[in-house]
Amino acid sequence: MKDDLQAIIHSLSSLEQKEFRQFIQRNRFKNSRIDLDLFDLFVEERDIDNGEVLLKLYGDDQQKNAYHSVRKRLIKHINEFIYLRQIDSDESLDAEISKNLILVRHLFAHNLTKLAWKNLKKSERLAEQAELNVQLQLIYDLQIEHFDTAYVQSSLDDLVKKRMQIALLADDDQKLKIVGSFVKQELAKVKIQAVDLDLERILDLLLNTFEMNDTLFRRPKLRYNFMLIARGIILANKAFYSFEEYAIQNYDKINASGYFEAKPSYRLNILYIIAHTLYRNKKFDKAIEYLQEMETTLTQVNKGVFNRFNPKYHLLLAACENFNGSIENAIEILETLNTFKSIGKEDELNARLNLSIYHFQNNDFKTANRTLQLMGKTDHWLDKNIGVEWRVKKNLIEIIYQYELGNYEIAFDRILAMERSQKDLLVTEKYRRISVFLNLLKFMIDHPNDITSEAFYNKVETSIDWIEKEKEDLQAMGYYAWLKAKMSSANFYDVMLGLIKV
Repeated sequence: MKDDLQAIIHSLSSLEQKEFRQFIQRNRFKNSRIDLDLFDLFVEERDIDNGEVLLKLYGDDQQKNAYHSVRKRLIKHINEFIYLRQIDSDESLDAEISKNLILVRHLFAHNLTKLAWKNLKKSERLAEQAELNVQLQLIYDLQIEHFDTAYVQSSLDDLVKKRMQIALLADDDQKLKIVGSFVKQELAKVKIQAVDLDLERILDLLLNTFEMNDTLFRRPKLRYNFMLIARGIILANKAFYSFEEYAIQNYDKINASGYFEAKPSYRLNILYIIAHTLYRNKKFDKAIEYLQEMETTLTQVNKGVFNRFNPKYHLLLAACENFNGSIENAIEILETLNTFKSIGKEDELNARLNLSIYHFQNNDFKTANRTLQLMGKTDHWLDKNIGVEWRVKKNLIEIIYQYELGNYEIAFDRILAMERSQKDLLVTEKYRRISVFLNLLKFMIDHPNDITSEAFYNKVETSIDWIEKEKEDLQAMGYYAWLKAKMSSANFYDVMLGLIKV
């Protein structure tokens, strides 16, 4: 079983591992580095026990004390490497101010007072602009500690009052973080356990508990953070239609405040949220407009932020192209995305699932099925790491694929297996439609000659409760479009595009 040190080493990319080797050998006077040998051993061997390590390093499995000393030294080097690399690559304003305050303390300690105050006032301006209240508290603490009328226009009393006011704002920041943590905990029950929850009621209760309703929307930072919490609830409840106007209005207000100027990663996040909301509301052209703004912002961020948002940008762009009728463009975008080195596991799985679906819509059922199989993840792993909802969607797609490939018995068996394993889930309000869809699919397998009959058409229409097209869930409409294509012996992709057009 992989121990903690092995887990840390394997969390580094191949590039980071190469850079670490250079880092650890920066002191050239050492001819032999057994800590580097241990590092290389763990890179090559993913699962190796202590006895094997001792034999490979020392040729003797009794050198336990020496081994533990080397481990400690290696962990220390890795910690230093990760810290320095993070400091070096973090181009955020938070990091810039933190580095600047280290310099300020050094300057004060060496009686370079004028230069210290110059950097301290610069840090204050930057922190105020970005509402970095934790850093502002540290800045005012330094100003109070080194108070000098030659550099401060206000009195010491005024400075202390300013420090106390910032403490209240920082307290509001922390309260909203606590609210967000509670909501996140409840959202995990929805995502991982697939339970029904009244998330809006929980959110209102928390905001009242922490007395945050009055102060919430006066500050861009709190408005932004609350928008993220609200969006989590929207994702769980799929109430995208009601979120669209709210999201756009809040983006415009935060943008007008200038808050995003120092926070381009926050701008990216909100642009993605709006584009995704418009996509789920079937407004694909408008979603692409925000994606174009997102593409421009991607050129203004550091590598870490770029690598986090670039895959999401491509995934959403491909989805919009697909529903705009440009399925070949959608496939090309995702095939390009799968070649990216820096892509998170969840984005990679979403890309593979969506690419599989696009091949299916393009009537290439074998490629669709093969693409899905290349995921190589068990249902248990998906439940734990991605969530029950995602895994259920994948299972449902696999059943449809088996049906289209003519493997009716396999499709039927998988339906029964899904109904047994997800018995409690399928009776919830959130998953009731999936239960209805599975029953209709079983009927199609048992009665292939009745699929195009008027009786089956009426059965489908009366089985599913629909709301107006503008508010209906996009993914649910996709499953219905497939049923309608079967009933009318039409092309699924054409039926789907016609059905979702608002």
